Amino acid sequence: MHRPATRWRGAAGSKRWGLVPFGLVAALVLTLAWSWRASFGLPLGDSHEGRVLGQFALHIRNFWDLGPSGSSFGADWRPFSDVPYTHHPPFLTWLHLAVSAVFGQGLWPLKAVSYLAGLATVPAFVWVGRRLGFPTLPVVVATAVLVATPFWWVYGRLGLGFLPNLLMVGAIWRAAKRRSRRRATLAGLATAVAVAASWPGVFLAPLLWLWLLRQRGLDRAVRRMAVGMFVGAAVVVLWVLQGAGLGELVDHTGTRVGLDRTWGEFVGRQWRFARGLLPWWYLVLAGPALVAGLWDARSRYLTAALTGMVVVFAVVPADNAWRHDYWNFPALMALFPGFAALFTLMGDRLRRLTGCITGRLVEAGVVVAVVAMLVSVAPGDIHDRYFGGPSRAGDLVAAVAPPEGQDTLWHLPEVAWPTWVSYAWDLPPSVVATVDDLATVPGDDRVVVRLDRLPAFVDRSVADEALAVRGTYAVVTGAALRRHLLPE
Repeated sequence: MHRPATRWRGAAGSKRWGLVPFGLVAALVLTLAWSWRASFGLPLGDSHEGRVLGQFALHIRNFWDLGPSGSSFGADWRPFSDVPYTHHPPFLTWLHLAVSAVFGQGLWPLKAVSYLAGLATVPAFVWVGRRLGFPTLPVVVATAVLVATPFWWVYGRLGLGFLPNLLMVGAIWRAAKRRSRRRATLAGLATAVAVAASWPGVFLAPLLWLWLLRQRGLDRAVRRMAVGMFVGAAVVVLWVLQGAGLGELVDHTGTRVGLDRTWGEFVGRQWRFARGLLPWWYLVLAGPALVAGLWDARSRYLTAALTGMVVVFAVVPADNAWRHDYWNFPALMALFPGFAALFTLMGDRLRRLTGCITGRLVEAGVVVAVVAMLVSVAPGDIHDRYFGGPSRAGDLVAAVAPPEGQDTLWHLPEVAWPTWVSYAWDLPPSVVATVDDLATVPGDDRVVVRLDRLPAFVDRSVADEALAVRGTYAVVTGAALRRHLLPE
C-alpha cells in the first residue's frame, strides 16, 4: 500500500505544524520586516502613509496638549482642520495614544503600530485558515500568495489592516467548534474590537453573528458576540457624537456616494488599479480561487460575506474607489479562504495522481514557488514609487521653515491632503487652485509645490526660483509663483 503522496502537515486541529509550514511563515514575516526596514525611518511625506500618519501625529499631539476632553478624546487634528475627525471608528486612534503614552511622540512609535500589525497579520491569516478547517501547508501557501503582491507590500503596513477582522473571524470559528466560556468571551472581545476598529468590521460582525447563531443557536458564544457588537457599536456612536457629530459624518458620506463617470469607466479604472498592484499570476488565479471559496463548504459563508463587503464598499462610496488605488485592498482578504480551498483541492488531486511520490517533493516545490513569488515582488522599485520619492517632500518641509508671520500652509492642488506639512509647520492648509487663489498669498509666504505636476496656470520655470528642492518637490514664495504664471 502506497503512502499518501502529499502530506499536508498540520491539518486543522493538529497541535504540530511541521517544520516546512512553520519555516515558511517565519520566512514570510522576516522577509516583510527586512524589506519594510528601508521605509520605516523615512520622514512623513506626500504618500498615503504620510497623509494617514500625519493625521495620527496631529491627534496624538493635540491629545497630550489639550487633554482628553479638550481634544475630543483624540479626534482633534488642528491646525489641519477645526472639525474633529470622526470619519472612522476610534480604536486605532486610541491605540496610537496608548503607544505614545509609553514611547513618546517620535516617528518610530508612530510607525511601529501599523508595521507591527502588518507583520502580525501573516500568522493571523494562517491561524484563521486552520480554524476554517484547511490543512496548514495550503493555508500557508495561500498566505504567501497574498503577501507576495505589491498591493500587500505597499498597503499591508497601513493602520491595522485586516488584523482586527481576522482575529474576530478566527475567534468566532473557534467558538463554534466547542462550547467554552473562554472561547465565547474571546469571540465577544474580538468582535467589540473589530467593530470599534473599522467600518468593514461594523459591516462584517452582524453577518458573522448570523452564521454563529445558525451553528450554535442562542448559546453563550452567540450572546457574548452580540454584547461585543453592541459595545463596539456604542463606542463608535459615542465617538461620532462627541466629535464632529452625526450630521457631519452623514454629509461627508454623501460626498462619497455616487459617481460622475460611467460604470464602464469605473470598472476600467479599478482594473487598471488591480493591474498596477497585483501580478498577472494573481489575477489569473483570483477567479478560480473565488469559485473554490464559494464551492467548499468550509469557506463558503466567509467568502460570500467578505466578497459582499468588498462589493458594497467599492460600489456605494464609489468616489473613494475612483480616487484611491488602495480602496479595494480588502479584496485580498476576501480571496484568501478561496486560495486556501483551491490549494487544498490541488493537493488532494496531486496526491491521488502521484501515488508513491513522497510529500517531501511537494513541500520542496512549495518552498521554491513561495520564494519565486517573493522575489518577483521587486520591492526596490515599489519602495521608490510609494515611499522613497514621496518622503523627499518630508525632507523638504523639515529643511525650509515658514517665515515668522506666515499663518497659512499654502500648497498647490497636486500636493493633496498635506496633514504631514500641517504637523511639521503647525499651520492650517489652504490650496492654491486658481490664479485668483494665488492673488491672496502674501509675497514672502512659502508655498509647497510638486514640480512634476504643476497646475496649468504655472510655468515650469518656477523651479528656478525655488527656495529649496528635494526630488520632485519644492518650496517657493508666493511672489515667485506670480512671476511664473502662464498666459491665459
